[in-house]
Amino acid sequence: MKNLLLTFLFITTITYGSTNSELKKNDRAFAINYLEMTLQQLVDEIKNLSKEELLYTPKDGGWSIMNCLEHIASTEPAIIEGAKKLIIKNEVLVDKDLTTNDGLVITNVTDRTKKVKSPELFNPSNKWTSLEEVMKVIKANRASTIKLLKETNADLRHLIGKYAYGDIDAYQLFIVSAAHGYRHTLQIREILDELKSDKTEESTD
Repeated sequence: MKNLLLTFLFITTITYGSTNSELKKNDRAFAINYLEMTLQQLVDEIKNLSKEELLYTPKDGGWSIMNCLEHIASTEPAIIEGAKKLIIKNEVLVDKDLTTNDGLVITNVTDRTKKVKSPELFNPSNKWTSLEEVMKVIKANRASTIKLLKETNADLRHLIGKYAYGDIDAYQLFIVSAAHGYRHTLQIREILDELKSDKTEESTD
């Protein structure tokens, strides 16, 4: 529900922004808020989890919560590296405007009904053994992402690259980073729901 609300607010902001400078300011504010909010949602979701919960493997053979966290930690720098490359290249395409795709980008990335196979490079390898270690990396990555977004003067809206769903602008890669983390927060919720269901069944046997 929060995700849908954010998408609606974002589209409303775009529709009623009166000038280009205001629109850019609103874009930046939205993305920073989305990056901060999705990180906090992840932090809240994994708070006070036991080792058993963190390492539990779902019945479908999918990733554990620790696996999900490792994946988030390893992918965010790669996503933002894509934005950095576009910024460095600085090939501004003034006639290319992908602004209206913002909501679709969020929906495509966060939709858990659409299964996406992770590249081998980003599959979990038990790199981190403790929750504290992996969360330290995730938080540092997110702080770095937000810092870049706050400080860059690049024309992010007209730096265009490729992504899984087609053309994407550099700004949208920051949105992808937040949405991707949220996608796996939803996955973590699914794992915890399964664990809760199993415990309920055990207590009624």
